Amino acid sequence: MKKLTFFLIILTTISLISCSTEKNSSSPQTNINSESSSNVEKNTFTSSNTGWHKTAGETTEDDWLKMTDYQKEDIVNAMINSVEKSGSKVVKDSKWFISNLNDFYKDGGTNTNLAQAFSMILVAGGGTEEQQKKIESKTKNLTATEEAIWKYCNDRWEYYDRLEGRYSGDKYTEQVFKDAGNKFGISADEAERIWTKADRAKLGL
Repeated sequence: MKKLTFFLIILTTISLISCSTEKNSSSPQTNINSESSSNVEKNTFTSSNTGWHKTAGETTEDDWLKMTDYQKEDIVNAMINSVEKSGSKVVKDSKWFISNLNDFYKDGGTNTNLAQAFSMILVAGGGTEEQQKKIESKTKNLTATEEAIWKYCNDRWEYYDRLEGRYSGDKYTEQVFKDAGNKFGISADEAERIWTKADRAKLGL
């Protein structure tokens, strides 16, 4: 189920990835399309002499973990500026993105480049005014019980991650929904259905 959520976020952020991977904040604005995304591979990020030397699309998990705080802020600010050039108002600051990116990469084992990670966090976290409105519109119809089941399932995934000492993927997903079913007096299938509904709403889908 975690994989399903990741896939849904990928689908939602396809239109943002090319925007957030422009080489720097002074780059000419381009249309959000596959051509601009592929151009990332041909350029380097050079927003300042002491900034990061790769594009967000070229920056890997290992790169992020080795970057200085200044380099992280430098490239994140450039991605924020690039998103805003496309016409979207970003409502989160660089510190918020850096904190979430640190959390995203801390356990290792992901092949997600910085551009993709930034875009997923931008969408999942309601990082733009447009996305916030979508999320508010979708979540206002969730019941208190649906909210509680969604939160309980996420807390259980975190619990099992702590048991493993790392991100456990979908290893405990079946157990999570069984736990939720027992907690709320419903079937595991119903718990999964409710969690999926709420999770999609919280992504603005």
